[in-house]
Amino acid sequence: MLIFTKETLDKEHKAKLSLLIKEAGNYSFLAKMLGISPSTAQGWVSRGRISKEGAKLVEDHPILGEKFKAIELRPDLK
Repeated sequence: MLIFTKETLDKEHKAKLSLLIKEAGNYSFLAKMLGISPSTAQGWVSRGRISKEGAKLVEDHPILGEKFKAIELRPDLK
């Protein structure tokens, strides 16, 4: 079993979120793709971490889900 420190998780969250936003174009496009408000996506950027629910939305998306799995975006998911 892998054990993550807070610092490791923070770095991992930020890196994966950055890749996700780059893939979508920007956080506004990501919000449109996921059917959420731009302020929600902007909040993820501000915190440097996508929510667990957001990670699941990404995984369920027909295009983004092919490249991003919820567990990759949020390694703390079980």
